Amino acid sequence: MNKLMNLIADVRNSIHLEWLKYKNNTLARIIIGVFTVAFSFVILYGKRIIPNASPPLPGLDTYYTFPTVWDYQGHIGNWLVCVLFGFLMVHFITGEISAKTMRQGIINGQTRWDFYKAKFLVIVTLSTYATLIYVLSSVIIGICHTPDMYFSLIFDTNNLVGRFWLMSIGYLTLAFLIAMTFRTSGISVIFYFGYVFVIEFSFRMIQLYFFRNKAILFWPENSIEDLVPNPLYKLPSFWMEKEWGFSPVLSSWESIITSSFYITMMLLLAWRLFKRRDI
Repeated sequence: MNKLMNLIADVRNSIHLEWLKYKNNTLARIIIGVFTVAFSFVILYGKRIIPNASPPLPGLDTYYTFPTVWDYQGHIGNWLVCVLFGFLMVHFITGEISAKTMRQGIINGQTRWDFYKAKFLVIVTLSTYATLIYVLSSVIIGICHTPDMYFSLIFDTNNLVGRFWLMSIGYLTLAFLIAMTFRTSGISVIFYFGYVFVIEFSFRMIQLYFFRNKAILFWPENSIEDLVPNPLYKLPSFWMEKEWGFSPVLSSWESIITSSFYITMMLLLAWRLFKRRDI
């Protein structure tokens, strides 16, 4: 019991210290504010676009009613976490390195493990916040648009809430590793977005050209993205599945297992880099 209480106190102190560091960070406030507002309302803009869409796209109600609102709102969150919170995580790490607050903290008695652990708690906290906004916004949008509701329908999420949380952990861990590797803001941001949107995709397309099989889906970023994939990929008539001969997305359990493995490896690699490099 004492060990558990000490652990809880240690976690609480670490989170409090990180809060003191970032509570007055203007950029962090702006990004979190934009994330919250965009996540809550951007899907509603689709009402101006979707009615003009043609088949095989689903009807308007599909995007806003239970249970499918969880899928579409989750994919919007996929993009927002990747872009906004991924950038914010890079900013946090490289900012501490450039301002030498990391070095000062260790000089003042904080161990490297304390610093690393605190940053992991930042990852968990941001991921939990993103998941909370995901749940609240999805429930409110669904309640406002679903004519006949019952409790089991509202929470028919197909494990999407847990997968969304793990997806958020994955993107932030990737950003954390890249920031710990390059240590400067500009290079870290360029490489993070370059890897997420260009580098891995290019390698996957090369692999698809020479070796057309499902192995192209098991790359790190794609495994994380497929935790909450684009719902349109699940349409029976989607052309990629017909042309490729296999589904363009991993199954739920394939993405959970694969992304969990990559997250663990990235955390271990980030720790080894941090433990060996000068501060």
